[in-house]
Amino acid sequence: MTACGVAMPLTFFNSGVSTLLGVGSASVLSRAIGKGDQKTVDKIMGNLIFWVILFSAIITVGGILLAPHFLDMVGATGEIKAYGIRYLR
Repeated sequence: MTACGVAMPLTFFNSGVSTLLGVGSASVLSRAIGKGDQKTVDKIMGNLIFWVILFSAIITVGGILLAPHFLDMVGATGEIKAYGIRYLR
């Protein structure tokens, strides 16, 4: 449980990025759907898919490669750090 607690700020970062993309695009998307503007809907969905794939790849690769460094920054050591790395990966 401690390893999960130490790794939690990093999962909050992941949730923040997904909320940023979801809420930001949902506002513009809902207005475009309400106006019946299919061109804008297609453009928004294309951009949303691109950014989701890009940020997912960056966060995944960064999380796998930099998990030990992130856990050092939040003060994890020893066995807790090892379990935290496993949890993040």
